[in-house]
Amino acid sequence: YSGRLTSIRADLSFRDLEGTRWLIDIAPRPGQSLAEAFGLRLARHVHLAQAEEAPGSVRAAIYLPAAQRFWTGEGT
Repeated sequence: YSGRLTSIRADLSFRDLEGTRWLIDIAPRPGQSLAEAFGLRLARHVHLAQAEEAPGSVRAAIYLPAAQRFWTGEGT
């Protein structure tokens, strides 16, 4: 990623009914904004997964169980 050796992991991966690959991380609520805490992680997930998938068919999200919130980084 950005010319550097990178390792990523997602807690859950699946395809929805439209064929979009989802990469989901489960995380505790951070002390800072969601964008600051997880924005780069989601961008990395999508960027690296798109090398294996058709462009535009990959999305990533953070699930915050304590807040019962599913955050994709859109509309923050």
